[in-house]
Amino acid sequence: MEHEAYIGLLAARAGVRTPSVLTAAPTGDGHVLLVQRHVAGETLDRLHPAQVDDRLLAAVWAEVARLHAARIAHRDLRRANVLVDLDGQPWLLDFGFAEAAASPRQLAADVAELLASLATVVGAGRTVRSATEAL
Repeated sequence: MEHEAYIGLLAARAGVRTPSVLTAAPTGDGHVLLVQRHVAGETLDRLHPAQVDDRLLAAVWAEVARLHAARIAHRDLRRANVLVDLDGQPWLLDFGFAEAAASPRQLAADVAELLASLATVVGAGRTVRSATEAL
């Protein structure tokens, strides 16, 4: 959990929309509990395809661009790890597998993973077009 908190803090410092880390506290059994600010919304994998419009796609890719500009690879960048808040803004979640000082290959793998995940909902053409315009 310390790793996830650390990467979350780095991502937030880079301007990535991600829930604030409030604290990391040890539990009695040697584990660490990560507490983050609650953001109301639904993850992209739970949205109806009609709700995933071009504006939302552009905003998702903008978050990915900020993350990658900070050389952070998410390494699990799929629809379930993108939350859309009540204002329609995307938030990146779950930095448990993320990597700081990421290589170009790791960053490219993030893009490929999100392309594949989004294409299953909005089609390959829209997904590639939105990524190309934003990245």
